[in-house]
Amino acid sequence: MKSWYALVQREFLEHRGAFVFAPAALVAALIAAIALAFVSAPITVVRGAGGPTAATIYEGLCLIGVAGWSAYMLIGLYFYFGDSFSADRKNNALLFWKSMPQSDLKILGSKLLAGATIFPLLILGWLIVTTAVGYLATVLFAVRIPEFGAPDPLTAIAIWFQVITAGIVYFALSLLWYAPIFGWVGGLSTVFRGWSIPLSFAIPAAAVAAEMVLTFSGGEPRSAFGEFLSWRFSGFYGEDQVAPMLLSGGGVSAARMISEMVAAIDWPWLAGGLAFTAAATWAASEYRRRRIEA
Repeated sequence: MKSWYALVQREFLEHRGAFVFAPAALVAALIAAIALAFVSAPITVVRGAGGPTAATIYEGLCLIGVAGWSAYMLIGLYFYFGDSFSADRKNNALLFWKSMPQSDLKILGSKLLAGATIFPLLILGWLIVTTAVGYLATVLFAVRIPEFGAPDPLTAIAIWFQVITAGIVYFALSLLWYAPIFGWVGGLSTVFRGWSIPLSFAIPAAAVAAEMVLTFSGGEPRSAFGEFLSWRFSGFYGEDQVAPMLLSGGGVSAARMISEMVAAIDWPWLAGGLAFTAAATWAASEYRRRRIEA
């Protein structure tokens, strides 16, 4: 267990910029923007009948935070896996790790473990910070926009609990659903190093183009592989499910959102994606073990 801890800790230290420092800068910029808006010219709001309540506005802010940080997490992990599987070759650290009684599979497994646990948890922490900042923003702007007010603390806590609970499940399912692309770019990184990110797009694009050419027989060219990729990476839960719930006035329900997310996922394909990720990690470890000496 100590070796696993050391390996995962190394990943955190080497890649904390994207998951600690950059998010901190974004949150600081958000706070600065809120402060600037608060001290700017007075805001005049004319609220019509049936307009959004303060609670609905806070719910919307929290949901935007979930969507924004989940997108950041997935993009950050994509670049993390595109770099981490070959990062130890840049400074000759591979010589050190190969001299240790740790297999290449264990080393790459630690990278996969860090990407599946430590870094998503850090982003989840930034989501919690953002929702707290969002509530403080509603309180501040209640001073400038009395028509809207601010949700009372108990209402805000109830909203926060519902959104964060659903957000945790959404983060976890997103990691599982998009795991194949992480395994794909990580496997390419082991072989092609810095070229892995452009190749992760170029190779599927070439396969789709080749299928269109080979199967074209008049009419509109189609690619079954391209349609599969489009479906696979179009997501499993989106605004078309959340917006009606928010606009209905009934508030966000974590239980409902979680049940909808669980029902929306194609579980056999999710399991197949995890199997592909495991296979890609194993193949990358075998390549490192057999072909890379330094």
